[in-house]
Amino acid sequence: MEEIRAIALAYYNNFSNNEKHDVYATFKQIDTNGDGTITIDEYEEFFGIHVRLSFQELDTNGDGKIDFEEFITLYYFGNFGMLLCDGKGCKVKFLKGVYFTCLECFHLNKTTTFDLCTSCYRYRNFVHEHNTFLDSHLLLRRKAAHVQDGSNSSQDYGQADVSGDDEEVVMKVFESVNAGVNLGQAVVGASSACSIL
Repeated sequence: MEEIRAIALAYYNNFSNNEKHDVYATFKQIDTNGDGTITIDEYEEFFGIHVRLSFQELDTNGDGKIDFEEFITLYYFGNFGMLLCDGKGCKVKFLKGVYFTCLECFHLNKTTTFDLCTSCYRYRNFVHEHNTFLDSHLLLRRKAAHVQDGSNSSQDYGQADVSGDDEEVVMKVFESVNAGVNLGQAVVGASSACSIL
């Protein structure tokens, strides 16, 4: 959750003043007693019952309330379409880290994807009509490699790559990712301010 919280705060810090105002207005709408925090009762009244686990995860300092900085993470979840695990009986609600996406659904469906936490994918705790999955990092690298090759049409990117058996498809993916390594090196080399690597 800390990584997601850091991402949410990074986005928020780069919002325009109007966007920041909208986030704060939403916070104030949930904070019905106006004390500057959201209690579990206010949270459940706004979002419904059966949300105690997510409330506890958002309450990073453990004081039983969500302050504005903690709320920014909730805003990120709600407004940036955070995904839920589609595994059967999975205890994970939001996919907060690396997850697996059905490659065929990703390419063919414009509105939804079929996504799994690492545990559901690893132990095949799902029922789905397709068998080719990629983790979110590899999927992004694959997309970057495809764009670098000059085939940035989503139709070209989708159909051709998911034909064949699973092993063949995965090999195509790894080949396209390897082709995209130069793109990653160029991005890292171009940014002298980034100290991640």
